[in-house]
Amino acid sequence: MQEKQDRKGVTAPFVLGVIVGLGLYWAIFEKKLIPNIFMQSEDTAVLEDEVGNSKADLKTKLSGIPEVSRGENILVVVEQPAGNSVTISMASLAINVWVAVHEVGEAGEAGVILGARRFTVGNYFGESIELLRNTNDGKPYRVVLHHDDGDSEFNFTEEPPLRDSEGKLVSEEFLVRSSGD
Repeated sequence: MQEKQDRKGVTAPFVLGVIVGLGLYWAIFEKKLIPNIFMQSEDTAVLEDEVGNSKADLKTKLSGIPEVSRGENILVVVEQPAGNSVTISMASLAINVWVAVHEVGEAGEAGVILGARRFTVGNYFGESIELLRNTNDGKPYRVVLHHDDGDSEFNFTEEPPLRDSEGKLVSEEFLVRSSGD
């Protein structure tokens, strides 16, 4: 009896989360009812015309949202507590990729890889990547998209990071905060 009640307590929030997530996906990506704030592309110009903001005003408003947009690959990661996994807030992928969590080096470069997970083409919300060791409070980390050669085994030497047309990594940096903050 207690087990049934425990399931009820978990099922309702889960179902509600799925419904809200699907509704947001539909509104943002399918019907374009909500401006796609995760993209910095020519779509931004349309948004500017519709609401009358300059490009500088729009970038200022969106600067608080961590994002990566390289073509059709979008990745969003927010600050999170230290631990043995990292949660990807949202990913929209046009190709199969490995999403790898890197330490950030002293010069700001993507360093040692702590963990990676393969994602196929599609849209993802709230997905976790298990790590080989815990992240540490107050330190920055970088989530990087890597090529996928299709063998279901991550090999960072044969599956290098994706780069945009300017040669920059398709990645997003985030901070780890103390769980007491």
